[in-house]
Amino acid sequence: MQQVAMEPSENSDISTRTDLVSSSTELFSGPLPHPYILSRYEQIVPGAAERILAMAEKQSAHRQSLEAQTVKSDNLKSTLGVVFAFVIVLLGFALAAYTAINGREIFASVLGAGLLVGLVSTFIYGTNLRKEEEGEEREG
Repeated sequence: MQQVAMEPSENSDISTRTDLVSSSTELFSGPLPHPYILSRYEQIVPGAAERILAMAEKQSAHRQSLEAQTVKSDNLKSTLGVVFAFVIVLLGFALAAYTAINGREIFASVLGAGLLVGLVSTFIYGTNLRKEEEGEEREG
């Protein structure tokens, strides 16, 4: 409420004017228009509201389908990565054993140690990366 004092006139005492100003704001967010706007569409074009709702439902189903495909693809990539890593490490240790049996113990030791260091560092890196991603998901 705002009060404004007017200059006194010669014939009157101090007069006071009071103005009341009211403001209203309505925010709406979502895939569908505000219900009032949706009803206006329906008034202008009968059946429009139903078509708009069907369009939103179809878009939502499409988005959920894409998200499901992404999750499946990510799981497949992860599984294949573990399988291929296992095969590579297994072949590497087999090569290290073969070279050790054939008298190349130093090379076999370096190869075996290198494989172990690679495995451990990859595991630690992956664990730290997952922790960072989980932290970002909680913050975001």
